[in-house]
Amino acid sequence: MAKVILVDLYHPACSQYAVCMEQRVSRLQQVIGEDVKEPVYLLLQQEAGGLSQGALMDRLVSVNSGAARVLMNPSAASSIHSFKQAVDSLEVTDVEVLTCSRRQEVLQVYEQLLFTPLYSFHYRTDVFDDLPPCPLGHPSSTCSQITEVKDEITTFLSLSKQCHSGWELQSKLKAVQQNISVCDLFLWWRLFFWVLLEKGGILPEHIQDNTVTDQPNLTLCTSCHPDSFFSHVRDGLNFGTQIGFLWIKESHERIQHDH
Repeated sequence: MAKVILVDLYHPACSQYAVCMEQRVSRLQQVIGEDVKEPVYLLLQQEAGGLSQGALMDRLVSVNSGAARVLMNPSAASSIHSFKQAVDSLEVTDVEVLTCSRRQEVLQVYEQLLFTPLYSFHYRTDVFDDLPPCPLGHPSSTCSQITEVKDEITTFLSLSKQCHSGWELQSKLKAVQQNISVCDLFLWWRLFFWVLLEKGGILPEHIQDNTVTDQPNLTLCTSCHPDSFFSHVRDGLNFGTQIGFLWIKESHERIQHDH
């Protein structure tokens, strides 16, 4: 499996929302077709602008012969986070995004704040750019949308850190904390570390703390022994090493900001 396809179907709740969405779905059917082998994910907002969700879902069933999966969470950040979890479970790092020019910069903010450079995003804006204009126009500036997106992601990550999304990473950290040496990259900023883990695609089963249990005298240093902490390798890259470098870079920037 080479890549996954994310289709951005977010659209303003205009007076002709049903017509605008029909145009996009029809165009999507032409582009996706029935023979696409890659998984397809459709990003939608819950507010359907007068078009019932049932009617919209019925229309989307025909996309990719019904194999396309719909992401329609309360917020775009939550939907894209669900998409990321699906991508991680498939162990794919290449993402093709079908969107329009006015939305590309906004989606890139989600990419930058919810993913790490381990993932490759490729944007196609030719699919929807030549559709008839929306009667509502595009009143929101890209700058204001980006500000809203950053606030949304900040709120989402804050809530995610509090509930741990079922990962219980803090309990996992406690299991290895006593045996981690002072040079370990992940000893500080534990919640920040949690965010980096998720951004990097680390799943709970990828955290190997049994080595510490089996060898109680082991001083675990991700710089010297990355395989002792993270065994997961994707596309030839050890995630422990990669996330370690990202941690150094981002924590250094954070310390500079705080001071």
